[in-house]
Amino acid sequence: MRKDVLLVVVATLIGCGQNDSSETAGEPKPSGQQTATNKQPNPQTQALMERATGHIQSKEYQAALQVLGQVIAADSTEASAYFERARILADARQDRLAMADFSNAIKHDPENAVYYNMRGFFLLTREMHNQAFVDFTKAIELDPKYMQAHNNRGLILLSSGHFDDAIKSFTAALEIDDSYVDAYNNRGFAYYKKEIYAEALFNFNEAVRLNPNYVNAFNNRGLVRIEKEQFDEAVDDFTSAIALDPHNSKYYLHRREALRSLERFDEADADSAKIGWLARLSELNDTVARRPNEPKGHVLRAAHLMAGGEQQAAEASYNNAVAADAQSSMAYLSRARYWFDQGDYTKTIEDCDRAIAADQAAEIEPAAEIHSLRGDANLKLENYDDAIADYQAAKRIDVTVAEAYYQRSLALRDQGMTDEADKDLHHAMTLNPEYGEPPDSGNDDEAQVDAAEPPQAVKEEEEFSPEEASSSSDSDE
Repeated sequence: MRKDVLLVVVATLIGCGQNDSSETAGEPKPSGQQTATNKQPNPQTQALMERATGHIQSKEYQAALQVLGQVIAADSTEASAYFERARILADARQDRLAMADFSNAIKHDPENAVYYNMRGFFLLTREMHNQAFVDFTKAIELDPKYMQAHNNRGLILLSSGHFDDAIKSFTAALEIDDSYVDAYNNRGFAYYKKEIYAEALFNFNEAVRLNPNYVNAFNNRGLVRIEKEQFDEAVDDFTSAIALDPHNSKYYLHRREALRSLERFDEADADSAKIGWLARLSELNDTVARRPNEPKGHVLRAAHLMAGGEQQAAEASYNNAVAADAQSSMAYLSRARYWFDQGDYTKTIEDCDRAIAADQAAEIEPAAEIHSLRGDANLKLENYDDAIADYQAAKRIDVTVAEAYYQRSLALRDQGMTDEADKDLHHAMTLNPEYGEPPDSGNDDEAQVDAAEPPQAVKEEEEFSPEEASSSSDSDE
């Protein structure tokens, strides 16, 4: 049996139903009747709790914490306030405070199965399995039809290697609700660990049937198929998992193994490259999370996303760079390059304008690259005067600049401005001899004949790269 299989217990958070078809950890519901408390409702407390609930639903967690604190100050026995505050604190990784609030909720409402299940789930995610097992068992004692508690207790048993008992717990959950998709997936994994592959496949098939978007079931079924040497089917399952969760490197890792078994080495190598790309993305994500107000991290992340073909995510990252520092010339220039590559030359010019304004506000000479890029965008939009002005500001000399002068010469000639057209044509010839040799004297007819058509290379509009400016200038002059 494979030794490197990832357990499903905490990493995938399936115990409280992290798929679309079942209850989530944030909204647990017992399957049986909840024991009512004898406490009489307090209108003032109820109103505050409703406010807190509204803040939570709007993800205004700081505001919710303040209101819940008011509830507890007004009534220190209000269990629901402790419970809701514990959930917020747990998500914020304030573990000591969360544990205290879960325990206070239970203290003031000791017959509430939900509170035990949720404290147990909190303990499970913190790898305090023995204490979690006690809480899940108590929840089941209070509500024998609480399927999530049966499932969660099964996860504890699964993680400790008690596979038969785990299967019994998952089966108990399914006897309460035979459409409980998490229990099928978890029971399948227990059978997988026992190397009973036929039963494992049955359970994973049921999970996928009930929820075609259940990524863990596809991955787990693929692992079973590798063990059964059904490598083509395994590749299909991992590919389905990747389609649902394309940034999870373990699915590429598993697919790579199946592809190598099929001797499809080119595809396996592509998965290896993707695994490396995802590792770098993870590093960049961490950098952005640590320093969200520094635009450089967002820009580097955006460039990496573009290299991986994820345009929408890259655009969002460029936007985040600008939002992080609205005075960053670098952020605007980086986004301007993106707009240019997308063919949106108007937005390119707008962001170059902002970059120049940011430099000027900081009393910095705008970088030549900004003018150069804006010149290219203006050339694409046939704004030849503006393009040439930018190229002059950038002190740029290459065949693209020659193209700007040549195109302006044509426009001027159409307007009857022959002298000005001849000057631009002469300049274009000087920069790019393929337009023709510039005449020694001001012979208009000769100039027109020598450069009747632009050279093919210019027609194709060579792209300018700031890194190649020096070499282009040397070879083209």
